[in-house]
Amino acid sequence: MATGDIGAVIDTLTFDAVHGYQPSLVHVAGDIYAVAYQGPDNDGWIKTFEIDAAGEIGAATISSREFDAAHCAEPCLIHVSGTVFAVAYQGFEEDGWLATVTINAAGTISAVVDSFELDVQTGTHFRILKIADTVIAGVFRHYNFNNLEIFSIGIDAAGNIDAGKIDSLEVGDGFVPDPDIVHVTGTIYAIAYRSDASTGKLCTINITAAGLIDAAVIDTTEFEAGDCNLFKLECYGSVVVVVYPLIADGDGWMKTATVDALGNISAAAIDSFEFDTVLCAVPDILYIADNIFAVAYPGGLHPGALQTIEVDAAGNITEPAVDTAQFAAFCGNDVSILKVAANVYAIAYGGSDATGEYGAVCTIAIEDTAADSRQIMMGML
Repeated sequence: MATGDIGAVIDTLTFDAVHGYQPSLVHVAGDIYAVAYQGPDNDGWIKTFEIDAAGEIGAATISSREFDAAHCAEPCLIHVSGTVFAVAYQGFEEDGWLATVTINAAGTISAVVDSFELDVQTGTHFRILKIADTVIAGVFRHYNFNNLEIFSIGIDAAGNIDAGKIDSLEVGDGFVPDPDIVHVTGTIYAIAYRSDASTGKLCTINITAAGLIDAAVIDTTEFEAGDCNLFKLECYGSVVVVVYPLIADGDGWMKTATVDALGNISAAAIDSFEFDTVLCAVPDILYIADNIFAVAYPGGLHPGALQTIEVDAAGNITEPAVDTAQFAAFCGNDVSILKVAANVYAIAYGGSDATGEYGAVCTIAIEDTAADSRQIMMGML
């Protein structure tokens, strides 16, 4: 088999038998993994389970914690340091919230350690990542002002959140739903968002290890002239890859750009590929190995779709896809993909069948090169 070849689904676990949408999947320690998601009654939940190096999933979840009993939408879960994990999400009355819990190596989840209201004026579409052991940063749509906000905040080794943000910057470009952020190199980060003209834009920003954000973006380019949203970003070397659906027809697109060490973006998209001509809803993307990226998403008529696509070091996309597969019979809303071990990947998703809705995680074989592969988790891009 060659890198990017997709094998069979190895194992599947239903982590919530009632409702499990918008999952965010992370590695905890050893064979332990955690997922944050919108559960029954739209509350916020975190659960842990075991996945071994062969892709076998434990028969049941290990621990569970309801981190918000009022409301949770679009949670983004990341590891901060030690046993501390942070989750950003849209809470009650659509305010933006950040909460911390601890998860030990056995998978036991603590009660909420601390919480902080990130936005009191309706913040949505949060994406966070780790900057340093005590600093995280993120992006979200500042709904009342229809702008993109970039922010940083401190979280100590015990999980206590600072009383206020370290720094923040609003990008005054109008209507910006569904932004995503990825680390490029050094202190340079790239952000994809939808502009006030309903086009897809990519900008770069400098964020120091202390969480200080430059007063202005470094560079901006338009990668999509059509109406688009639900962006997911990935980066390898100087190449930034963005995947998203077009609103007009729901088709799935991939575009590439390069970002240098100073944050300068190539003047226009280097290459583009319509990887799904039927439907691509809320994709996730992960670098595999040897210039191969995996894209998981709810596809036509909502099956769980997976494609591996080659993008070279200059940003050129090879068509067609290296391989395609279906990992679930039905996949609604967001998906989250990460690497478990050599040739083994996990995908969390919200499912549905004749008995109702549920949340599930499956493992699937994707040929990779262990020495070249890296684990990139949702929210730790």
